[in-house]
Amino acid sequence: VVPVVRVRCGLPLCGVRTCGLTLSFSIRDDQKTVERVRKELQARGVKCWMDIHGGMKGDIYGSMAEAVQGAACVVCFMSKKYQVSANCKLELTFAKQRGVPIVPVMMEATGWEASEWLGLVTAGLLWTPLGNGDEFAANTSQLVKHIQDAVGVEMEVEVELEEETVD
Repeated sequence: VVPVVRVRCGLPLCGVRTCGLTLSFSIRDDQKTVERVRKELQARGVKCWMDIHGGMKGDIYGSMAEAVQGAACVVCFMSKKYQVSANCKLELTFAKQRGVPIVPVMMEATGWEASEWLGLVTAGLLWTPLGNGDEFAANTSQLVKHIQDAVGVEMEVEVELEEETVD
């Protein structure tokens, strides 16, 4: 009997957690960029949790906690509005406390950097610039690499045992 390994998503994003990413963003920001990133990641076979796509069920805090606890990684879309959002702060600090890898994305085009709680939580992390739409494709590829680096080599796999003759 030879084990057959099937990877459940297109990126090595899974360990003991549910396969997928949590996309953390301010509802007050322009969501078009976040939506484009979600579609690009899903095209690569990556499951993404996003509150506006059915992620919120009943209790907002319970839904956010479940999304963070089940994530292989939290991608936070940093902006001025993200930094002043109480819910974004709760979600990202909970990810940090739970040891869930965080991959920041910079949504502001120029001249702003994270400070206060957001600067502390993301200090030392590599962020991907997505504030300039002209470089979206190249920067999305960079984001994928940052996600892979943050998650490491952990993968969730399904192992199916099949009878196979080995000569």
